[in-house]
Amino acid sequence: MIAASTWTLWVERDLVATIGGICLDASEFAQIYRTHFPFVRRLVARLGVLPRDAEDVTHDVFVAVAAGRGPSDPNVPYRAWIAGVARNVVREHRRTTFRWIRNLFGWSEVQPTESDGSGPENARAVSEVREMLSAIPEEQRIIFVLVHFEDWSVPEIASGLDIPVNTAYSRLRAARIAFERQVQARGAAARSAS
Repeated sequence: MIAASTWTLWVERDLVATIGGICLDASEFAQIYRTHFPFVRRLVARLGVLPRDAEDVTHDVFVAVAAGRGPSDPNVPYRAWIAGVARNVVREHRRTTFRWIRNLFGWSEVQPTESDGSGPENARAVSEVREMLSAIPEEQRIIFVLVHFEDWSVPEIASGLDIPVNTAYSRLRAARIAFERQVQARGAAARSAS
């Protein structure tokens, strides 16, 4: 088993070699990678990427970051811009995965079945939260996840997603309502089953 820090250093060296200075010099990229890797890794997992794919998708986010020019607006925090890149990479990963599965097996839907590594006792709860989050429309889910799991402010999210702040608040409200309805429905179903 490779220690997490050793794995991170190996992945970092691999990424620096992969990008070969596409837009950033290696030391600048290494600093961005070290600073933002834990956040990006958590974000892709919370946006619905299965644990077995999260490392690759995180890798893809940093390749896209290296190829990008950074935020076009200097007032946009770099972290918010990276969140927007991550959202786009996750969206493309999901499309590719679902297309591949549909073509290979003829399935129209894939249900998450794995835990995010928090232990077998939490696997069912993690799966239920993933199911509830997947029922929320993507434009609402990203805001809900960033506010409630990453402690972002709504104005920070709005600037990263390049949407008006009031639109972000509206989407957050709609996501909270949808999530609360799911929680209530699951609670009612559990009470009636017992």
